[in-house]
Amino acid sequence: MNELHVLNGDALAEQSKSFLDPKQVCVAREILMEGPVDYQNISEFWDNRAAFIHDFIGEEKTVYLDKVLPEFEKISSLSAPHKIYLWIEFDLFCQLDFWFTLNLIRSINLEHQIYWVRPNTKDWKGFGVYSPERLKDLWQDAYQLSHGEIQTLNECWNAYQKNDKTKFQEILERSSLELHFLNDIIEAHFSRLPNSEQLTRPEKSLIEISKAIKSKDFAAIFPLFSAKEGIYGYGDLQVEKLWNSILLNHSELLY
Repeated sequence: MNELHVLNGDALAEQSKSFLDPKQVCVAREILMEGPVDYQNISEFWDNRAAFIHDFIGEEKTVYLDKVLPEFEKISSLSAPHKIYLWIEFDLFCQLDFWFTLNLIRSINLEHQIYWVRPNTKDWKGFGVYSPERLKDLWQDAYQLSHGEIQTLNECWNAYQKNDKTKFQEILERSSLELHFLNDIIEAHFSRLPNSEQLTRPEKSLIEISKAIKSKDFAAIFPLFSAKEGIYGYGDLQVEKLWNSILLNHSELLY
């Protein structure tokens, strides 16, 4: 059976190039934590995402259509069953790629074998700390997802699209032991959503860190935030946008 490896970013693609065939690699380059994710058909989804990414990071839509979409089309264009290895970390950023990719795979309606390649510790550091040799070991130890687990993660994507907290609670009540970490992930997700009555969890953490180190220097704050709130998997661009919003709207809360 042929293989396809879905990697969560270009850094992992570079780390694994010594042992993975690039013809069997799909690199997920989305930021599904941000922007619109609900859609009636997949073409609408791609168009909406290209427009959002342009607004969010200033990248031309053609870049999205040339670099992001073709990678996912490697999945949707599969015409025969494959062993699909999803190289996914535990943080929210990566889990959203996980849920979406499984939803995309399921829409093809082929009997693929789905394997999850994951770090062997849940400390949020991810694949970045692994050598190529250790990454290869993780691949050999990949966990094959059951039909029930695939269904659960598909439902997570559907609940995320609708921001349906009740549906998430129903899913968690019947998730397998392998998926029990989802409790913390989903709690973190809802704690990051804007609320007119109080600051979000990431905002509170940024303010606490700034006060603790008596600095407003983002370069000093970001690594401390990443260590404290690694569950989110935020990139520096996302956190900097949050920080700039705090400086603009909540400067009185800083030291």
